[in-house]
Formats: sequence, C-alpha cells, structure tokens
Amino acid sequence: MSHIIVTGVPNDGTSALPPPRLEINDLVNNEKHFSLFIQALQRMYATSQSKSESHFQLGGIHGIPVIPWEGAGSRPVAGTRFGGYCTHGTVLFPTWHRPYLAIYEQILNKHATDIAQTYTVDNAAWVEAAKQLRIPYWDWAVNAVPPVQVISSAQVNITAPNGQRISVANPLLAYRFNPIDPSFPAPYSRWPTTLRHPHIAGPNARSDVDEMIDRGVFAFAAANAPSISASAKELVSNTPATHAAPMEAMRLFAMPAAAQAPLAEPSPTTGSTYTDWAARIHVNKYITGSSFSVLIFLGPVPEDPAQWRTCESYVGAQHVFVNGSAEECENCRGSADSDVEGFVQLNRAIAARSGLDSFDPDVVEPYLKEHLAWRILKVDRSSYDVADAASLQVIVIATPLGFENGATSPHAQSIDHKAYKTKPATLHKTPRSHPLLIIPHHLVHTSMSQHAVVTGVPRTPAQSTAPPRREINDLVKDKMQFSLFIQALQAMYQTSQKDDLSHFGFGGIHGLPFQRWETSGPGNPVGRWGGYCTHGSVLFPTWHRPYLAAYEQVLQGFAVKIAATYTTPDKTQWANAALNLRLPFWDWATNAVPPTQVISDATVTITTPNGQQTSVKNPLLAYPFNPIDRSFPSPYSRWPTTLRHPTSEGSGATSNVREMISDLQSDANDIRSQTYNLLTRVTTWPAFSNHTPGDGGSSSSSLEAIHDGIHVDVGADGHMGDPAVAAFDPIFFLHHANVDRLLALWGALNPNTWVSTGPANGGTWTISGNATETATSDLTPFWNGASTYWNSNACRNFDTSLNYTYPEFVGLQGQDANTVRTKIGAIVNQLYGGSTRRNFAFATAGAQGATGQSIAAAAQSILNVTQHTDPAPPAAMQLFATPASTPAAASSLRVAPHTEQVHVEISGGGQNKFYEWSARVHAKKFELGGSYSILIFLGQVPDDPKQWRSAPSYVGAQHVFANSQMEDCENCRRNATENVEGFVALNSAIAAHSGLNSFDPQVVEPYLKKELSWRVQKVDRSAVDLSQLPSLQIVVVALPLQLHHGEMFPKAGTPVHHHGITEGRPGGHHTASS
Repeated sequence: MSHIIVTGVPNDGTSALPPPRLEINDLVNNEKHFSLFIQALQRMYATSQSKSESHFQLGGIHGIPVIPWEGAGSRPVAGTRFGGYCTHGTVLFPTWHRPYLAIYEQILNKHATDIAQTYTVDNAAWVEAAKQLRIPYWDWAVNAVPPVQVISSAQVNITAPNGQRISVANPLLAYRFNPIDPSFPAPYSRWPTTLRHPHIAGPNARSDVDEMIDRGVFAFAAANAPSISASAKELVSNTPATHAAPMEAMRLFAMPAAAQAPLAEPSPTTGSTYTDWAARIHVNKYITGSSFSVLIFLGPVPEDPAQWRTCESYVGAQHVFVNGSAEECENCRGSADSDVEGFVQLNRAIAARSGLDSFDPDVVEPYLKEHLAWRILKVDRSSYDVADAASLQVIVIATPLGFENGATSPHAQSIDHKAYKTKPATLHKTPRSHPLLIIPHHLVHTSMSQHAVVTGVPRTPAQSTAPPRREINDLVKDKMQFSLFIQALQAMYQTSQKDDLSHFGFGGIHGLPFQRWETSGPGNPVGRWGGYCTHGSVLFPTWHRPYLAAYEQVLQGFAVKIAATYTTPDKTQWANAALNLRLPFWDWATNAVPPTQVISDATVTITTPNGQQTSVKNPLLAYPFNPIDRSFPSPYSRWPTTLRHPTSEGSGATSNVREMISDLQSDANDIRSQTYNLLTRVTTWPAFSNHTPGDGGSSSSSLEAIHDGIHVDVGADGHMGDPAVAAFDPIFFLHHANVDRLLALWGALNPNTWVSTGPANGGTWTISGNATETATSDLTPFWNGASTYWNSNACRNFDTSLNYTYPEFVGLQGQDANTVRTKIGAIVNQLYGGSTRRNFAFATAGAQGATGQSIAAAAQSILNVTQHTDPAPPAAMQLFATPASTPAAASSLRVAPHTEQVHVEISGGGQNKFYEWSARVHAKKFELGGSYSILIFLGQVPDDPKQWRSAPSYVGAQHVFANSQMEDCENCRRNATENVEGFVALNSAIAAHSGLNSFDPQVVEPYLKKELSWRVQKVDRSAVDLSQLPSLQIVVVALPLQLHHGEMFPKAGTPVHHHGITEGRPGGHHTASS
C-alpha cells in the first residue's frame, strides 16, 4: 500500500462502544489522558515536516504548502497553484472534516499507545488510558474561553513514564516550524511559531492572549422601568430552577411584560410567542483579500477601530474566514464572486441597552432604525471602508417564535425583513453593562451609571458590627478564610486584564498602563497621564481607603460565590466565613517579615469545595501577567510575573527572597520606632499624612514616608519598588491595608484632627497641579454614585461607611471618643512602645553614670528587673522615668505580679527627661530617576555597597519611592523639584555602639560628629556618588522627651537642630537649610 489508510483508532475488541472524545476542560483534569495527549502531540511535532504523519503535513492538508498529500490528486496544471483540499463554502464542508480529524486522531493515538507502553508505574492503567484516548474537542458555545493549558500556560504539568510529575513546554500553546516553509508568504514567513492575535508583523511577534479572550458577560441594565431587562431580572430571581428546563424558561419570558405579577407561576399548558430579532449579513468573501469581520453595534461607535470589539455598544459580528493568499489559490480565484451569510442576534443587546418594555416590532423597529450601526474590521484591527464594500447587505429580520403546548423547541412563524441604511453614530451614551456573573454581588454598575460604584462589602442582617480585617499571620492559620482568600485571589487573577475589576485593572489604577479606570477623568488627557494616586499630598492616606474597599468588594464577592459551591457538611460555616472575609493586613511594624505563605511558598494547601486538602499554586507569591502589558518598559516588559528583589533584568529572573528578608530585618527596629513616634507624637494632619517637608516641624517620619520604606524593602528594583507597577504585586494590598489601619489608629488617638487643606503638589490626571485639596475633594476614580465620588469626610467612619474594621477596634463600637482613645493608646504602647521603653531605660541608666557603666549595660540591668512590664509600656516608662542617682535605686523599684494590667510602685515619684536623637533627611524625590535609599551609619562603612544593609554599623534609612517612568508621568514632570522628608532614629544605635553613659547633647554631639555617615544607594544595590544628589541635606535633631505621671505617651519638647554635626560635608547641612 503506497499511502496511509484512514481507519480511525483501531478497536481492540474489548469494548462494544467506542470511547468518547472528551471536552478539553475535562481532558486537562484527567491526569493520564492529558499526560499522554501532551506527549503524543510532542511526538507529532518532533516528526520531520517532510513526513505525511507529521503535525506539519497534516496541517498542510488544509492549505499551504499547497502540495499533494499521500498521493491524493495530481499536481496542478502548469502556471497555476494547488488550492488545498478543504471544501469551504460547499455542502461537503461538515463531512470533509470528519475523516480529516480521524486521521489526525489515529496517528495521535498510536503515539499515545507507544508512550503508554514505556510507563514503569501502573503500566496496565496507562495502557488502558491510551486505548481510550481520543482527540479532545472545545465546546466554544459553552466555554467561550479555552482553559489556560490551551491558550496561556507556557508550561504544563504531566506524569512522566517513571511516575514523576514534571513540567514540560506546552505544545498546545503553539507549533514551532522546523523550518518555516519557503511557501509561506509574509508575515507568516517571519514567525517561527504559530501565533494567535499577533501584536506585530515582525519576527519577534507574540500572541496577544488578552485580546483573543473576550469574557464580556452581559448584565441587563436599562434607564426605563419596567423595562425588558428589569422584568427579566425579576423573573430570573423567581425561577431559579429554569436553567435545567430551558423550554419552561422560554415560555415564561415570552409572556407579555405587562403581566409581570402572574409570571412567577406560569401555566405549563399556555402557549405564547415573542419576536426574535437578528441582523442578517451578506457580503462577498474576498473583498478585503484576507479574513475580516462585519461588526454590529447598538449605539455610538468609537473612532478608533482597536476599540470596536471592546466598546459598550458592540453586539456581535459575522466573521469571514478567507485565504490570505487567494491569488495563489486556484479554487479561491474560481470562486471570487462567492458571498457568505451570517446572523447576529439582537434581543439580548436590545434588552440591555434600550430601556424598551417589549420586543414587539412597533416598539423595536424605531429603536433599531436610530441606533443600529455596522463597521468592517480586518484581522489586523484596521478598518475597511463600508463604502468600498458594494456587496455588503445588512438586513434586520424579526422572527416570531411560538411555543406550542408540549413542544420541545420553539418554532418560527412568518419572517419580516427590514433593510436599514448605515448612518453616522452620533447618539448619546447608553448605560454600560458589566459582567455581574463574573463579579458577583457587590461592585456593580447602577442602572443610571456607566461605571462601578464602590459601596463597601454589604452588611448582612446577621452582622451587627463590621467584620475586622485580620493580620496576615492570623489569617493563614484560619483554614476556611485562608482557603477562600486564596481561591478568590485566583479568580481575580483569571479575570481578563481588560476588565477594570480584575486584579490587573485594580493594579493599573496606581500607575501603568496609564489609562482611564471606570470612565473617571477626561477621555483625552494632554500628554501622558501619571495615574490617580495622590502621593505627596494631604489626600495620600484617605485616597487609598476607597481603593482598598473596591478591591475588597470584588475579592469578597468571589469568596461568597466560591463558598456556595462547597458540598461538605459544614458548608454553612464556609458561607459564614466568606461573609466575614475581609482583605488582610500585614503589620510590618510588629512582624517585619511576612509569613512564608506570602513570600516564599510556591504552593499552599487549602480546603477545596469537595472538602479535600489540596496543594495549589500560591497567588500571593506573584501576579502572572496575561499578557505582559505593552505599556511596560524594560525590564518589566521581560518579566512574566511580578518580582521582589529580582535576580536579573532578564526574562528568567526570580525573586531573591533571602535578600528581601535581610532588608526587612535590617530596618525592623527603625520601622517600629518610626511607627510609634508617628502615632504618639504627630498631632497635625500635614505632618502625619505625607512625606512633603516643611509641614509642621515634626521630628517623626510621616505615614507616607514609612510606607515608602516598605515598598523599597519589599521590592528593591522589582515591581513593589516602583510606583508605576507596584500595585500589581499582591503584597501591595496587604501593605496598604496596614497603612489604612495606622490611619485608623491615629484617627482614634487624634479624634479632633482630620484632613486639612493643602496643595495638590503636581496633581494627578483628575486633579490639576495647582489645585487645593481638602477633606471634600473627590477621591477619583472611586465613584460612590451615578455622578459623585468618595471624599475623605465620607470614608472617615470606615466601619459604617465601608463595613470593615480592625482587631484593635473590636468591642469599641458605640464607645465615646475618650474611651476609644485610652484603649487604643494602651494597644499602641503594647505593640510598638518597646523602643521607647528601652530609651527610658537608657535615660535612667545615664543617670547612674557614676557606676562607670555604659548606657547599654546599665539599661540591661534595669530591663532585667522589670521583665513583666512589656504588656504595660506606660508603667515601664513611669518606672524608667524615676530619677536613679545610685545603683540601689533600681532595686528599690517593685514590680507587681504579672496580670492583664501591670501596676508598678515607684519609690520617690517624679519625672525624667531624655533626648531622642534622629537624622532628618531631605532630598528631591525624582533626582535619581527612580526609587533610592539614603542609608545612615554609626561607624565604619564597608566598601562593597551590597554589604551596606547588613553591616553592624547600619542604623536605618530614608527610602525614596519614585516613579521610574518620569517621562511618561505628567504629574511627575510637573513636580520634578518635589522634596521628601524622613527621620532615622539614632538612640538605640548610640546605646549599642558608642559606649557612652548619657544622651545629653554635650556627650552625644562629639560622638556623632565623628561617627555619623551616610551613603546613597539605588534599588539595584549600586552606589550613588553624593554629587549626583545635590539636594540631599542631613541634619541631626535632638528632641527632649518627658514622661509625666499619668500621661499616656511621652511629651515632646522643642526639637534642637545640631547643624554642626553634618555641616560642611557632602549631603550634610547647608547654610540655607533649617
């Protein structure tokens, strides 16, 4: 026999019925079938392209390289080209493909059978699986988007013949030509692999998976009620079982809208009709010379063709599948006058957009005559002028559908045709719909709005108070909430990046890809936009509050939907766990290093809906871009996931977790001190809110300045270290939840202080650079209604306005402000007061200088006799504030037994004062073109910059969090001269390194003048010459602190600036500075 015979997969006689082809979503979940399928496909790819049974040759049957296959047919007549075997446009189209698939399946199964024989583990089961394997199908009418194993996963996990699970290159993603066939015309001659939605025509093109996926799910919303959509919604809610009985649902919805009331209980014997509307499209197949689409719209059509498929007025299309090399295809040239026909259904779009109350022709026809429009789009996303398509005819057809008693399907009655001419699209915008089936419950588009409205997670009747956001170390220990959190995060990752309510969409609010979110702001900004975030302004803390609330809404909505799928006996507890789930926070001032589930575990174990403990890929580790957005500059354009402390700028970079942990640990003491100082000393909003200097004479770093340091410590030169891309890293939201928590704690300690008036400091896309910001300024882009935004006043009471709280506030609801302040103050002292407790110990030790001990040694002896004071730092402070002129004084201090509140008896009473020393750092934010750090040292500094953060002499740093894409950031350019300010606490380092016995200025100033030094370092660990940062000014500040009896916190005196310590040195005090 000289050619391959198509027999189908041979039947070995063990089964009377042939095995089924599996839907691809089922196949990928079948370990044996999927493993064999992938390996068999790899073998077909590896078979020489010159062989008939190769993937390449079987693909060539359909078209290029237009040569005979297996001797079928003779070569074409000289001077013409063979046009392939496929019978497109004929009555044989469906049946021709049946043996075509059978031969491919036959060869694939043979490879699978051979591979199964090599399995050394459970061989019989693998051999049987191979016998059953058939080519899978993709049911695109049910599953619009194939599984990730088909469209986006670069690697897939399979079981190898030795029984081991391994990761292999995914053959379903693309076929690699070896070589590219010389018959291929451009651009195919330039592409080494098959591509889907190529982003360019050049050899470096890649598949634009995001463009290929169109996950739009219509949610009916209309301006007029009772409309079709409003009535349908009510009917859907009243007929939850109709999914299993579509005919009953059809009868129900076919009834007149005016008769809403009786629709909940339809009569099964009643017949009914309604009108089904469609646009019928006729057009010549070859008018554009390649494949194209005729797109149908209801409403205004954007001018940019690239937006047509994603605009809100797009209904559907007739796609025309055409040979791009028709001039070389004999049967193409022979059928050059061939027309194609297709239909686009209109009813759903009419219901969603029109506000009409009926599908009757006398109601719908005038609407369609005004709103229906169409365009022609080529596959490269360019437009084709409709005026040049003389063959195009769009005809509207109204088909009455009848439901006869007992019928299994509706029958069509007489058809009415209406032809409409095209016209300019000059209509008003219609209400926008959104995928409510994907984003369940909460972040919704109102019937009159065109955007998502942030409401906070709705409170249920069972919730008398708002559920708390939990610290991440606590959440990971809660089996139910952690399992739901992980799955909800995965669901947000899987939502199309084009969706504003996806994880990518939320991340983009903060910076790249510099585009509008939920229609907020002008449609065509001048120049490039710098994002919505209000860095460096009085709105910095409050702007992030509705930002997190919006993310939390979507996350919790997914959790509720996932919880509803649990089939275990405790499914009610799962539902309650979802209702109480909120976004967790990472308290980096207490727990400097997050748990391994956040920073290092590649997989996490969760309980899935079937009750099984399952190991899944950890979404907290990184966000996988799908695809990498085209706006991303290098190196972000090369990294397929977010990275922390990346090991290189190449595409194979990984996160250096050890380096990140080292940086976080090196700054731990400084961060805790800064946090305590912020909460207990700062009493004005400008000094608290942002890192802009000159805002109230504070001696403490602002909330934003401390926040900046966490970004740099976590990200370095990875995503978290750059404002343009920071919010794509999932740890961003845990970090900012803690920033919001500190805002809540500070607000409780300062109940009469809130957002003050301040300059916009460069502004954002929606805030002009010279604007004045107040507590009533819009916190764009976060809508709280059809035409209004959240403002700072509206979200001040977060527990009632946005339905969340923090653990520190549990049980305090309804208490008066003074009671809340007292209780929050005790918690702040307990959590963060350790450094100040030590400082008072140092001060007491300094008063014992006659013993000859250093501050550190004497302080330790005091700490040893007051070991139970940790739970009550105020008592410890009182204790250490007692004058102690002799060593015996310490032993006279009596500590009561450890109880919930520690009581300290003090002999002699009184108060004490000591000086708290810090280095105040000023520098221009954008002077180095990205994020950087000013590092403070006491003692010798290593020559190698990579050793600076781990050196014994390292004290702390002021980290500057700056956009690396300043040229693309309008407000960055406008604010190029912006200064930032921060403080690095020195007392602990002085006590540890100096050997001094006092913090008094006459003792400390000479020491600092000799030992204090600083360095500047970029986030990639490279050193910066101080001459490159001429704006840098470091001034040493001594702040007198006193602890009065009965006071919650130490009282600060007037800070004293010791200019002489740094004056005359590069980066030190300048004569013009304060």
